Amino acid sequence: MNTTINNILEISRWTSIAIGIFLAMLWGNDPVQQFSIITAFAVIFIAGLTGIESIFFSESASEQSGYKGGREYQRQSGANNIALAITAILVYLLGWGYYAQLTIMSVLIIFLALSGTNHAYSAIKESNHTIKNMSRPIITIVFLVMLLFFMLNSIYYPLT
Repeated sequence: MNTTINNILEISRWTSIAIGIFLAMLWGNDPVQQFSIITAFAVIFIAGLTGIESIFFSESASEQSGYKGGREYQRQSGANNIALAITAILVYLLGWGYYAQLTIMSVLIIFLALSGTNHAYSAIKESNHTIKNMSRPIITIVFLVMLLFFMLNSIYYPLT
């Protein structure tokens, strides 16, 4: 049963970013607005769902990734991801603005790059050829390019 939940969470993470990108293009009137929309979707859904998975479904998530043990670390890592998602929610609810959004998205992008690298390492060096380890680096690169596109466009857009 937990494997099904893990699969749903995995698909939901990446689907949410795709929806966020679509809505950013649809609703964003300029690069800063587009970045604001994509940041909310990316940080809340990637960090939040990863945190939930790490805390409540870590054993099956570890098994799907071909990892052994480490439940305590998974809980700690999950708490970190949930903290990032809660921070993103606070940034929006309290109106902390563009630079706070830029900060939380930077943390998420660095985390995604390191996580994708970890999955690639596990697939290549440790011969861990699970579907998750084989696909995560590729999916991560695609979304990192998209997230960086929105981020860089917003940085070079003149703030008024």
